[in-house]
Amino acid sequence: DSANLEDHNITQMGFTESIVIESDSAGASGTQLYMAPEYLIGAPSSVRGDVFSLGVMLYQLVAGDLTKPMGSGWQRDIEDPLLRDDILKCTDIDPERRFANASELAIQLETLDERHAAQRREEEEATRQAQLKRQAEKRRRLLALGFVALLGLLGVVAALYKGLQEQREGLAEQRLLKEKAKIMASQADYALANEHLKQGHANMAVAHLARSLRSHPTNQDA
Repeated sequence: DSANLEDHNITQMGFTESIVIESDSAGASGTQLYMAPEYLIGAPSSVRGDVFSLGVMLYQLVAGDLTKPMGSGWQRDIEDPLLRDDILKCTDIDPERRFANASELAIQLETLDERHAAQRREEEEATRQAQLKRQAEKRRRLLALGFVALLGLLGVVAALYKGLQEQREGLAEQRLLKEKAKIMASQADYALANEHLKQGHANMAVAHLARSLRSHPTNQDA
């Protein structure tokens, strides 16, 4: 109705003016702004063509402008990513990629709140997984640093042991120092076993525990 269009400030600048398209099967008429693109090349009218029109209407309603035509960059007007997906699936240039009928679109809109909730759960799970990944990476870095420190400590112990051996300070003192080195090595392997166990590397954990006990059979922790 022209009066209603004027009341809503909708002009007929080629957007709301009805046109007639001739096809091989029959002529089709409609509002140019809402007409599916395949009609312009003579395709017959179809339910998926109607879905395209619904998609344009949905875009205008969500954008809040009933005079706005769809064009490149329309996604910038739609803040909700789920509604963007719905509109895109209505207005795809390929009819086969659109919703098969209006009922499918209706279900999407009626379940929008549930879809938002599911999306939030997915985002929360992704955030949780990212945090777990960062924590695991932090543990790996700490483990690597601890291993380097352990190697340095063992190197110092080995150097002291060799120096004491060269100085011939006595077999008793040498045995004591060697025992301390074994205890330290045993404790280091025990610590590494714990870290591997936390990360689910059971085989590596068992290997380090075995080496810990070989180094110091009376290691009560191991």
